[in-house]
Amino acid sequence: METYLWENRPLVVFAPDSSHPIVAAQRDQLDGQLAALRERDMVVIEVVGARTAVDGASSAALEADRLRQRYRVSSDEAAALLIGKDGGVKLRLPGAISADQLFETIDAMPMRRREMQEQAQDES
Repeated sequence: METYLWENRPLVVFAPDSSHPIVAAQRDQLDGQLAALRERDMVVIEVVGARTAVDGASSAALEADRLRQRYRVSSDEAAALLIGKDGGVKLRLPGAISADQLFETIDAMPMRRREMQEQAQDES
């Protein structure tokens, strides 16, 4: 996860297996939101069973067991966590997080507000 520090805001989705409803529900929430995710420097990490994927691609660099230990999510538990650029957990739910809630939470963060101000200045 150190790779993402100060660069990205990971959304980490944990599921015991690929048939758990949180997997499809979180994907549905993010469907069509690629531009909004990129604008907020987000990456989506899925920890499903013993496998991990980052933005849909398998990741050998991130170990499922370590992520479960780090964020205290048991192997039979489902959870969605929004991690800030500082590495802290900003939002944790036992189910999928709606796109609106994700973006509202991020956009209220002081670092994101500075980013938006800088973008506005660059555009003017």
